[in-house]
Amino acid sequence: MYRFCKILLMLAGMLSSSVFATDEAGVLPFERGDVSRLGNRVLVLEFTDAQCPYCHQLEREVLQPLLSSGELRHKMQLRSIDTYTTSAAYSFADKIARSGKELSQIYGVRYTPTLVFVDNTGRQLARPIHGINNLEFYGFYLQQKVEEAYAKLQQQQINLNQGNL
Repeated sequence: MYRFCKILLMLAGMLSSSVFATDEAGVLPFERGDVSRLGNRVLVLEFTDAQCPYCHQLEREVLQPLLSSGELRHKMQLRSIDTYTTSAAYSFADKIARSGKELSQIYGVRYTPTLVFVDNTGRQLARPIHGINNLEFYGFYLQQKVEEAYAKLQQQQINLNQGNL
């Protein structure tokens, strides 16, 4: 009986592991190969800093619940980028490796948290969300931005398909 319960607990743990790109610390970091698994979804880049209390609050109170709900899973993938990393760890479809610091400069990130909405090439699809003005409405603003970016991504796909016909 003990062995059966142990196996059952292990299975429950495996099933409860999130498919929404989270870990015990929050949103998973952006890594090479992430864009190849993006599909037809918006990549939301969370520019963060380990010492930023607002970043931790945003992840805990808005991003984790949103990811756990699965509500936008088919429209977005969320990844974090440490704005101070200098190692070239991030790349898009162009396969050019860039550091978090370089990407922060490319997207004009001046403070954290900042959310940037891009496609698999790194092209921005919507204006970024800089900082936290109002945590109570942040989820609403985020959903609006994801919808806007997703609509633009869909339009890009339609234009691409029409160009190929």
